Amino acid sequence: MMKRGLLTISLVGVALLAACGPSYDKEIKQVLEMENERLATSPNEANINELKRENTQIAVYKEGEYILVSYMIRPDYKADFIYESTDSGYEVNASSDLREKIKNMEPTYTENMEEDS
Repeated sequence: MMKRGLLTISLVGVALLAACGPSYDKEIKQVLEMENERLATSPNEANINELKRENTQIAVYKEGEYILVSYMIRPDYKADFIYESTDSGYEVNASSDLREKIKNMEPTYTENMEEDS
């Protein structure tokens, strides 16, 4: 009985810790939908038909102000796009200045990266 109580307390603790972390599910879903639309409407040089979250490296910066998505479009080429938060949602920002700025930032949240947070 004591083991069961300890297990329950441990599971509740893990659940609470997971709930306390930042959640950017809505924002990431929106960006991935936009990226899939972009892939579907542009000349598709990618070897993918649909971008899936589990196959995409995602980094969120400045509490969701910027979201970087990276994925392999061919065995020898990785594509990455920075989406910037606007009043109407997210838009791709291809600025080289922003790309340099992001390199010097610590991500707020990551998925499928070497060190996820």
